[in-house]
Amino acid sequence: METKTRGMPPNKSIAFADAIRKENLKRLNWFAKNYEKLKQENEKYKPKPRDEMGSPGNEKFTGAYDSRFAIEYDFERKRELAKKFIWFETYYDLCYGSLPKEQVPKGAKLLWETLAKRRAETAQSTPRHVAKIEKKEFFQKDDEINLDIMKPVPPEIHDLIYQGISHEDEGTRKYLKTRYKENPDDKFYSIDCSNWSYGWGINAVELHKLYRVPRVQIIKQSFYRRGGAERDPDHYRDAVKTEAPMFFPQL
Repeated sequence: METKTRGMPPNKSIAFADAIRKENLKRLNWFAKNYEKLKQENEKYKPKPRDEMGSPGNEKFTGAYDSRFAIEYDFERKRELAKKFIWFETYYDLCYGSLPKEQVPKGAKLLWETLAKRRAETAQSTPRHVAKIEKKEFFQKDDEINLDIMKPVPPEIHDLIYQGISHEDEGTRKYLKTRYKENPDDKFYSIDCSNWSYGWGINAVELHKLYRVPRVQIIKQSFYRRGGAERDPDHYRDAVKTEAPMFFPQL
């Protein structure tokens, strides 16, 4: 599209925006004037059945061989009209927003009010789904949390207390000796002192399957280095060599 540059103001961007505004204003006026006509044509048109359309050479023939074409054509007409509505709503404020109410065309004003009313009715008729949020207390009681430090004593060991007396190495004395033989990780849920860190959970190693010919050398990779001392990288610089100061002759 060629535009005449003669007589244009120094600021071309303002002139270009003004030209776009005028073009949109023309389209808005045309759509507002012909809105009722377009609406009536769209309501009158209905897809006809195949038998009413006829066939080539017949007076009823309309150029379509089946009703599928008529349905698609009706869909395109409605979609085009919907796009015009969207375009009208998009550029209405841009073209008529700065003008006084008296200068706004009656057709455009009436169409804008009709669309606004339709939008409001649609918003009110649309069902609203409100999420129900249950208010919960900040502190909740959970009986499933185990706050005990020591695991429960097995019944067969607990019954030793009532079998005999401690003077005969029975009863409480036997119970304490039996409990002493158990590992700390079998009696407590977590480490209670630093002395238990070494060897805690050592029985879990028994579940590991030992292979006669393993694929990975875990001990070698964990406790031995793959290489010895190496030279410094190339980006390392030599130390700066300076003479020793006079008051430090030993340097």
